[in-house]
Amino acid sequence: MIWVWNLVAGTQPIRFIGHTDKIYSVAFSPDGKSIASGSADNTVRLWDTATGEVLKIFKGHTAWVWHVAFSPDGETIASGSWDTTIRLWNSTTGAHLKTIRGHTHDVLSVAFSPDGKIIASAGGKTDKTIRLWDATNGALLKTLTGHTSLVECVVFSPDGLTLASASDDTTVGLWALTKPKQNLVSLSTNPFQPTRIGEQLTFSLNLSGEKRAIAYQATVEYDATVLRYIGSTVGNLPDETVVVKPVVSENRVKLAAYTLARTYLANCKLAAITFEVIAVKPIVVKLSDVLLTDSVGRSFRPRIEEDR
Repeated sequence: MIWVWNLVAGTQPIRFIGHTDKIYSVAFSPDGKSIASGSADNTVRLWDTATGEVLKIFKGHTAWVWHVAFSPDGETIASGSWDTTIRLWNSTTGAHLKTIRGHTHDVLSVAFSPDGKIIASAGGKTDKTIRLWDATNGALLKTLTGHTSLVECVVFSPDGLTLASASDDTTVGLWALTKPKQNLVSLSTNPFQPTRIGEQLTFSLNLSGEKRAIAYQATVEYDATVLRYIGSTVGNLPDETVVVKPVVSENRVKLAAYTLARTYLANCKLAAITFEVIAVKPIVVKLSDVLLTDSVGRSFRPRIEEDR
């Protein structure tokens, strides 16, 4: 059984009963409302955190399930098994999405990268490898070798640039990963370029490749000797998005918004900022203090690309 303990109230734990054999792994969903578990009964189960009710039973593995992990958006569960496979499941519908094959022995650990794009897995006994997979199509991206015994655990650093692995060879491995190109916030102009005083120029604040953010804040800085701030409009944000009133000072405007729905600010035009040209000089507009926030309140800084 699984026990869930309330650390604040100190009340009796809730017991989750349903697996018919040993339970090897548990994981909270990002919103904390559900728990996934992997068992020697060859199943993955999804539980309601508050009640202990079984919400879904995922069947398909043909041997013990060693480890389970949620994707950062909570929509996918990955499971690693003694049957040498990784399976991906839709946490909402219960559908089996994909079976990933490639390890030559049991898969002891699975982990999603912070952006949800990559799955890392740890191979047991005769395998001894760490493998990186494309979380969308299951393609093998890279095999990391060096451990001399089975790999018990893998985990990504919060910025996704380092992977740590723990092995029965008594060592911890740190692996440098390629800097991701996602998590991108950019500032771009419309095609119209002003040529004289009094004309207007609009900049678009865009977010692409980020599947965790439900809120953002950003400051657009400009040269006040060249441009005068006129106003900003909302982009193609999801429904139920609350837009915070812009804060304007002499040479900067601070924008912010957050969505109340379970919809992420992925690939959105966040806002459009319009200026009036007051002097014909080189135009300088840049982003600063950009901060994204995920569904559980964790804040992180994206990569910024400025088109002008």
